[in-house]
Amino acid sequence: MNYIRQTAKWICALTLLLVALLPQPAVLAADSGEDLLTEVRELLTIYYVDELRPDVLNANSVESMISLLRDPDTEYLSNDQYDRFIGSIDNESATGMVGIVIEGTDSGLRVTDVLNGYSAYEQGVRPGDVVTAADGVRLAGMSTDESTALLRGEPESQIRITVQRGEETLEFTLTRKILSMPLAEGTLLDGHIGYVALSSFGMTLTEEFIWEARELRAAGADCWILDLRGNTGGYTEEALDLLGYFIGSQTAMIMEDYQSSEAVPAVSQETRFTEPMVLLTDNYSASSSEVVTGALRDYRRALLVGGNTYGSGKVKQIFRLSNGDYLKMTIYRFFSPQHGAIDQVGIAPQLAVPGEEALNVGALLLNTHSAAASGGADGYIRVHTPAGLYTVSLDDLRTENFWLAGRLILALEKDVALDRGTAAGWEYLPSGLHSHYLYYPGYRSAGILNNVLPDKVFTISASLEVDWMTATRERVELINAQTGRRLPYTLAANSDGALELRPGEPLTPGADYWLVLHGLKDLAGRDIPPELAVIRAAADR
Repeated sequence: MNYIRQTAKWICALTLLLVALLPQPAVLAADSGEDLLTEVRELLTIYYVDELRPDVLNANSVESMISLLRDPDTEYLSNDQYDRFIGSIDNESATGMVGIVIEGTDSGLRVTDVLNGYSAYEQGVRPGDVVTAADGVRLAGMSTDESTALLRGEPESQIRITVQRGEETLEFTLTRKILSMPLAEGTLLDGHIGYVALSSFGMTLTEEFIWEARELRAAGADCWILDLRGNTGGYTEEALDLLGYFIGSQTAMIMEDYQSSEAVPAVSQETRFTEPMVLLTDNYSASSSEVVTGALRDYRRALLVGGNTYGSGKVKQIFRLSNGDYLKMTIYRFFSPQHGAIDQVGIAPQLAVPGEEALNVGALLLNTHSAAASGGADGYIRVHTPAGLYTVSLDDLRTENFWLAGRLILALEKDVALDRGTAAGWEYLPSGLHSHYLYYPGYRSAGILNNVLPDKVFTISASLEVDWMTATRERVELINAQTGRRLPYTLAANSDGALELRPGEPLTPGADYWLVLHGLKDLAGRDIPPELAVIRAAADR
């Protein structure tokens, strides 16, 4: 009997990688509750990932049996629940949706995103709002599935929701609409970085990805950012197909239950992407997203940037029951190709940065990825990461767009090693030097001003006769050293021939600023050496 069960499960493994309705052995007809209980018990005995305890086997109802497993990924689904589950994977639904992305809280559903083109967006629902009631039904204490079910309904039907926004309580009447979103969306960043966001591992994910990737490659993409932030998974088969574009037919994951272990290969594709790549993750990257993340990390095929993944290292299968409902259950735990644990621990990023800056960090690392091979090191920083070397241009580092991303990279002293480029080559950059000396090497120090008042007016003088007509916004910059934001200011000459700089807004208490003078010329048209003054605003008292 054990041999038959193991064989049946192994054969099914050839196709079970889809979390969907799959071929399975015949099951008993469930004409009564007792027959349904027998049917569910038999399926769990054959397919469940762990050996069943006696209390589970002897449970007197399907509900008790599933509850005793204490496995949130094993559950009984009605027809409607099954349709909603499959629709959520494919980013579409036959039922009407209001167009919000949510996460469960104790008091209701917190809105994390609002989709353009849907009623919630049009009516003014915002990210951060907490939906506390739907048509008068309070959501506190409900499961996320129960709460979200109340928001769905017939297309064009309406629902009244109560929203808590800070101290304010608001009411919205929303119209439901069929939801359909692309699984893969791409764009070209900085003229050469192919960025593709993968929202879910639905049935057409790989097809949509390769279409986007080919378009981006034709437009000039020579490196890649794959964004799995917020991608809670889907069909494992799609993850294996996608990985085939990056690792060929190498092992994509290892599946294990209490009796066996099996290495599962990726599906080799004709097209291969070998260019540098950054993979973005967060705490919502789960399941099939973690299959992809683990494989790309283990083969050093991508640099992982962002947050720790969710930790859902399970393969699930859905069985249709003879009464028309469904049983979803965990049938394997999966590990990365090098047997890295995933379930309940997730996958740590190699560069841990806040989610809102992860994309900028990835783009900064890739923007001048070929610089080291094409010329000298002067003007660059080289970043040693677990996934290889990345070269960052100081010109990029100094821009407001990349400033905070650069500061985050430079702060990761425990995770990366840094080299500074010079005319003579690369030199190791010790920790503690990640200040204006790095951002503006070779600039003369114009001093440090401490305890500067918020409304300070600065006098700019020089030992040389400066042609103040050359003092443009690009050549005189007052920069917030933490964010890179260029402060507005006005310039006016005083009676002594010096220039007075008046900030257009008060300095932030306790913040550091850099006053940078570069590109100025003297009255004879000669270049004046660049200078930098450090300004430390007084702290609040």
